[in-house]
Amino acid sequence: MITLSNHQQVGLEGGQAACVYLRPGRYSFRIKFQNSQRLMRTTSVSRAYPVALRAGQQALYTIYPTIKNRRFTGGWRAQLTGKHGSH
Repeated sequence: MITLSNHQQVGLEGGQAACVYLRPGRYSFRIKFQNSQRLMRTTSVSRAYPVALRAGQQALYTIYPTIKNRRFTGGWRAQLTGKHGSH
């Protein structure tokens, strides 16, 4: 589940994509997930990822699993992979 600072939420599962429309401004989002390292009994929340948009601008984030020594560690992260539009 992705939760934005303006209270919008988007549910995602592996391999899915989503689009969220925002007005220009500053936002943040967090990734909420079942912690598989604890047998899915607890929910974890990522750090806040900042998003700042101008009019006509688009931001693309990729959400990916945390991995150490080629093994999934039970968490998720986001990375800004593209920003297009007004400069």
